[in-house]
Amino acid sequence: MRIGVLGVGHMGCYHANLLSVLPLADFRGVYDIDQSCSAEVAARYGVCPYSDSGDLLRDVDAVCIAVPTEKHCEVACEALVSGVHVLLEKPIATDLDSASRMIDLAQQKGLIFQIGHIERFNGAIRQVASIIDRPYLIETRRLSPFNPRIRDVGVVLDLMIHDLDIVTTLVEEEVVGVNAFGASVKTSFEDIANAHLYFKGGCIVNLIASRATPERIRTLSVSQESGYILLNYDSQEISIHKQTDQEYHLEEREIKYRVASTAERVFVHSVNPLQQELTHFLKCVSGEEQPLVPKTQDLRTLETALRVVDSIGKKS
Repeated sequence: MRIGVLGVGHMGCYHANLLSVLPLADFRGVYDIDQSCSAEVAARYGVCPYSDSGDLLRDVDAVCIAVPTEKHCEVACEALVSGVHVLLEKPIATDLDSASRMIDLAQQKGLIFQIGHIERFNGAIRQVASIIDRPYLIETRRLSPFNPRIRDVGVVLDLMIHDLDIVTTLVEEEVVGVNAFGASVKTSFEDIANAHLYFKGGCIVNLIASRATPERIRTLSVSQESGYILLNYDSQEISIHKQTDQEYHLEEREIKYRVASTAERVFVHSVNPLQQELTHFLKCVSGEEQPLVPKTQDLRTLETALRVVDSIGKKS
């Protein structure tokens, strides 16, 4: 599959690195508004550094787009109009109208249009989805050190959106209430945020996101009738804690003890989520697979994220 990358900053370089070794990819070239950046990345992987995005789009069947969020709609629509399949980095857009415009255009053109929510392809999250059963409390923590490269959106659209995407997929119910707080620490946007979601069936979700915390933390925990599930995104580990009430007696020592809970570790086949995402995208383009997530979920995720941002804004 002939493929290129539009935008080879931080995330675009990850795409380029994997496309250079994926068997399904015929990596043709890169384009970036910074021509020196294009030349450097192209030389690294032995591909063409395009000086015009239109020239790249004429030479490929598919493209990965990793440009600033404010340019998502403009660049993605250019690719779709050119008849090129698109994998667009998250968030899909900063407003629902732009998101709907891209989705509608892709549908009209009969093209694959996917959003790069990388956690969907994390081996642990795929495994935990089969374990979750009627959760009543979910908590997520996504904390990171400050990185000056993201200055066009706040932490909700930058980081928390991953967890919003996951929890609204796991809890397939309407979000009936949103209450959120946030604060600016490093940029003019919110850099820390705490959001509470209330689902129609009664599940409560507490999400914490920060891009001003020295330590990197990526966790999701679920409380449900059958136990407590803890997932670590980075290590791709899952543990299940179950309440029990078993009493044991060691007669030779006349010792009695009670076990209040047990813990089980779930085996997860560790994978590279971005590699899985790119492979899935290429297989969808070739017709071997169907998109993992419907477009309605991308809109739902963005809508929920914007409700969180709006709730924060009302308290400023």
